[in-house]
Amino acid sequence: MGKNSKHKVKTMPKRKVHSSNSSHPKKHETKHKVKHTETPKYETKHVSKNNNTGLWIAVFLLSILVVTAVATDGFKTLFDKKDTPATSTGGEYGTAKLEFYVMSQCPYGTQVEDAIGPVLDKLGDAVDFELNFISTDLGDGTFKSLHGEPETKGNIAQLCAIKYNPEKYMDMILCMNKDARAIPDNWESCANSNDLDVANIKTCYEGQEGIDLLKTNVPKAVEANARGSPTIFLNGNPYNSGRDTTAFLKAICAQLDGHPECINLPKCSADTDCIAEADKNGVCENPGEKDAKCTYTDPVAVAVKFLVDDNCVACQPEQVNDVTKNFFKGADFNEVKFESNEGQAMMEKYNIVYLPAYVFESEIENTLMWKTQPGLANSFIKNDDGSYRLNPEAVGSTWDPYQEVCDNEIDDNDDGKTDCEDEKCGGTMACMEKLEVPKVEMFVMSHCPFGTQFEKGAVPALKLLGDKIDYDMNFVYYAMHGKIELDEQLIQHCIQQEQKDIYLDYLECFLIDGNTDRCLSVVDIEKSDIQSCIDSTDEEFKITEQFNDKSTWLSGNYPLFDVSKDLNTKYNVGGSPSWVVNGVNIDSVGRDPASILKAICYGFDEKPAECDEVLPAVTYGSGFGPSDENVPAAPASTSGSCG
Repeated sequence: MGKNSKHKVKTMPKRKVHSSNSSHPKKHETKHKVKHTETPKYETKHVSKNNNTGLWIAVFLLSILVVTAVATDGFKTLFDKKDTPATSTGGEYGTAKLEFYVMSQCPYGTQVEDAIGPVLDKLGDAVDFELNFISTDLGDGTFKSLHGEPETKGNIAQLCAIKYNPEKYMDMILCMNKDARAIPDNWESCANSNDLDVANIKTCYEGQEGIDLLKTNVPKAVEANARGSPTIFLNGNPYNSGRDTTAFLKAICAQLDGHPECINLPKCSADTDCIAEADKNGVCENPGEKDAKCTYTDPVAVAVKFLVDDNCVACQPEQVNDVTKNFFKGADFNEVKFESNEGQAMMEKYNIVYLPAYVFESEIENTLMWKTQPGLANSFIKNDDGSYRLNPEAVGSTWDPYQEVCDNEIDDNDDGKTDCEDEKCGGTMACMEKLEVPKVEMFVMSHCPFGTQFEKGAVPALKLLGDKIDYDMNFVYYAMHGKIELDEQLIQHCIQQEQKDIYLDYLECFLIDGNTDRCLSVVDIEKSDIQSCIDSTDEEFKITEQFNDKSTWLSGNYPLFDVSKDLNTKYNVGGSPSWVVNGVNIDSVGRDPASILKAICYGFDEKPAECDEVLPAVTYGSGFGPSDENVPAAPASTSGSCG
């Protein structure tokens, strides 16, 4: 769909902006902005409204939780693929790589641990199982866990057991799970009762060794973008099937070659196992039994009209359609343009205010999903003609098509003012002050996965424009990723202060794996060359002093990094990433190089030839990783932020 096309011809008279006494709800005066905290959460995550329709997933998270409970990290796993090697070929039957990312006291985490235990016993060396923990390293030898200090200690105890009893540690963990509220205090009795090396585990648990193990382990969850417990990967792919023992066994056996424990398995243990005929509804009859079988039926055909406005560059109806198809396999999508006669008629008939809008014909009531998940109806508005419309608030539709579009040479709201003449366009990207050398100010946290996602998109644009722009990579005034983040930001600040011409080369290297020492070497910088700047900046802004005084931390949780505090305040920066061009906050712009280049180029009084260059229009995955290898199989979300 041509999202960047402009309305050249009005096919019918424009409607006026809704007046205050209109039957339509009052328009929002400001755009919604989502803030996704990076604090680990249970798998059902808080999803805020945003004008990015990638967040439409909220529609289903609450209404069909029983279905999505089989997913490992909300709906994220429908889109993302972990960049890890595929199946190992070691062993007579091959080897399946299974990764769990959990919190030791999370009930959903202990549930899958309990379920996988018997599978590991059955399949033995055919499963390369790795257990990792979701927590936040505060950088001073302490950690922030969702369930508090007991969970942190539980994580450490279990990592120590993994190190000293790699063949038997699961026995201790399963024992601890029987009374998860007693974690970590029950580790020793469970280790004793299962004949583990209690002495070495105890020394590890009570000393620096255990802290170091967790410090080494925590980044694995960040790299995997695992923010919900449990997050599961099987051979590098998100695991989206059942969480019972039979489901795990069946899924892993599918990755092996002729393992004796995989013979005569039940054909299915849940409906989610019945996916052989992808275009049909699969139902598991007699789940888990010897005579279990999958039956497939043709889905009910449901016509879906989705109403779009090409002026909404942030709207992403394709993502809605893709995931809708997973639930309503018979969905037949028909795009309707807002400007068309049909689109205008739909706006009037269904009292639509915000786009994109999705209207399902009444046949949705006869679909398998509708019948088996009655809570689904709560996410829809029933229309007078029997059709259904997805609730715009749940979907995240906030685009008002009657607002003035600020760069299409049309008076969209009929107030006699076109584009930037209209005061409603003040402070927008299209109507920002034009400068000979645009000023680009960016704000990130160095270890925020969403910040690194943005930076991977920004670097090509910044390099292309070179000295034709004046840019600074600033840092959010607080850090969410501990001492390592504070130290890295001091280094990056000082590279920019003293050797700005090589900063982007350093950053490009750092975004691959976060290895500071390697990247300093790559750009031929000795840390001693910038140490004076680091020390003076640290002293001036009291970075280390405030880190050591937790009474100064934001909300008691996050140490301060006040180097750019004035700019943070000026632009109301709340999280990572945020960015500003010529004093205008840039919202609703993709994190791909092409979108970032286009946004910056709005700031030129005379655009240089570089603005016509074609950069990749692909959004890279969040977190560290080479840009060319860190591209999700489906469009990556650009709505997440740390803060």
